[in-house]
Amino acid sequence: MRLTVWQIDATHLTPYYNLALCSALAQADCDVHYATSRFIYDTELIYPSNFQIHFFYFPQADLPRFFCAPSLRRLLRTYLYPIGNLRLLRAIDVNPPAIVHMQWTRLPRLDESLIAQLHQRGIPVVYTAHDVEPLFSHAFNLSRIYTAVDAIIVHAEANRDFLLQRYPNLSEKIIRMIPHLAPEWMIPQGADRAGARSILGIAPDAQILLFFGSSRRYKGLDILKEAFRQARAACPSLWLVVAGHLDDLQASSSLPESQLLIEPNYIPSDRVWIYHLAADVIVLPYTQISQSGELITAMSFGLPVIVTDVGGMPETIYKNGWVVSPDDPEALTDAIIDAFSDIPRLQSMGNQSLQLIQEVHSPAQVAQQTIALYEEVIRCHSASSTVPIV
Repeated sequence: MRLTVWQIDATHLTPYYNLALCSALAQADCDVHYATSRFIYDTELIYPSNFQIHFFYFPQADLPRFFCAPSLRRLLRTYLYPIGNLRLLRAIDVNPPAIVHMQWTRLPRLDESLIAQLHQRGIPVVYTAHDVEPLFSHAFNLSRIYTAVDAIIVHAEANRDFLLQRYPNLSEKIIRMIPHLAPEWMIPQGADRAGARSILGIAPDAQILLFFGSSRRYKGLDILKEAFRQARAACPSLWLVVAGHLDDLQASSSLPESQLLIEPNYIPSDRVWIYHLAADVIVLPYTQISQSGELITAMSFGLPVIVTDVGGMPETIYKNGWVVSPDDPEALTDAIIDAFSDIPRLQSMGNQSLQLIQEVHSPAQVAQQTIALYEEVIRCHSASSTVPIV
């Protein structure tokens, strides 16, 4: 019997991950519905056609006049959030799923009520803890969600351990580790390193360190700027490319001016390839994280990686890269210098990064593991809503 699944990410926080997972579930013969809002930052975003997308959330807040007023837009989205949940429940009453999978919550109290109403309809709920502890707002209390759902997905064993330590009343049996999925990115035919560097205006023989994604404070751009300054003394041809929305303008303002390229705006999906094909090494000097979609993206482009010892980062690279302590510019400097001291080793490590993605993080593999969890949760829920997953 075909499995009907509703995926939910009201604020579309991880569009590339969500769309790739929905598409992979559909390819595995699930009947997939995805309830979300429009993603306004990427006009080139491609929505797959093998599942149904429902823009139930915040249609009024996505009008162009609100784009330049983010505070007003957030307030409006908060007001409209329960209306989106109501539209979702009405659609579910028309087309009941076997299971609902929530990718994020932005208002846990409201989503706790949503989960209760789904349970009243006999529908179990799975939640993916992308951030085991909220990075966007310390006001969130995710314990309401963790104790309400039937199963929790984490993307690393380290995340499972932290979750159980932080919330000791949770049953270990409801937590499942399923690796982070690697979306497929648009890459033009014939695209290569030389072409990517030409677009960026960087010489073919430069050594390029890439920091990609938004520069929120927990991502350690202030640590990287000091490490880059020190590393350039040993690596004169070293460049730093910072690409993505600059939330932390203070950290970026004092970066060295030479051999530095900053693209301070959101990078649309059709240009992601440029920065990753141009780079030699990706650096993610995060001070706090559970798992990183950018780490998975960089590895899928065959890049060697430098990460900090936080969350599931060391576990994900599987000893194929450099792991340094967070908040340690000297350790990060040493890792950068060591990375560029042996170019053939970098090439080998990049190949291993790609192999790890293919073996562990492919959409088809992640979809199969997710379906197996769905089926187990459905069986347990049908037997008794109080029986934990075995």
